[in-house]
Amino acid sequence: MVKETLGGLQEDLYDDASALFAVAETLDHVDLMNLNLEDDDDMDELAQMLSRGQSDTAAILRMYGALFIEEAESLKGDGMRGPYFQVQKSEDWFVCALNMPDREFRAIFRISRLTFDIFCEILEQNPLFLSRGRKPQHHIAWQLGAFLIRYGQLGSPVQDTSFKLGIGFGTVILYCRRVIRAVHELKPQYARWFSEEHQLTTSAKIEAKIGFPNCVGSSDGSLFQTVE
Repeated sequence: MVKETLGGLQEDLYDDASALFAVAETLDHVDLMNLNLEDDDDMDELAQMLSRGQSDTAAILRMYGALFIEEAESLKGDGMRGPYFQVQKSEDWFVCALNMPDREFRAIFRISRLTFDIFCEILEQNPLFLSRGRKPQHHIAWQLGAFLIRYGQLGSPVQDTSFKLGIGFGTVILYCRRVIRAVHELKPQYARWFSEEHQLTTSAKIEAKIGFPNCVGSSDGSLFQTVE
């Protein structure tokens, strides 16, 4: 399959614009009311309806033709990836965020700096975060940070996370999927149910301390909003 280039797309847009202008010009010079439609009342009525919208149709066609030309003029190059597809990015914001005091750090990542560092130490042992290609992966802190920033916001915005980290839209999705998979693989190690002996000991301690019976634990953590 031949790869379409920007130059070819530009030519197609010019051709389409020319066709639209030609049809508009034809509409301007065709008098539908004087066409030989025989003595047919239905055809006469149709001709009247078409005649009333004729000038409006021509104007709309010219408008779209102008839009096609404008779009064609905005395309340059040979279809290869280049600066016209790139948005200026900066990694400064994320670097500063990693060095924020703990209160500000929690506001950004929804967890403490200590917890963040522990997560990095655990996750970086997963082979998922080992570079296999010529281009090395970002450090695990960037990938975990992308996950926490994205899912710590209403609607889980990919574009906002991309701007903040100075990485591509698709890279944010890749990092999040990688972290999710790595965390899921930790389930057998960290998400196990208590043994019967542990349950009895823990529930006894909780009841003695707060008077709440038959409780083996509670949780308190960050809320990750995944829907509006």
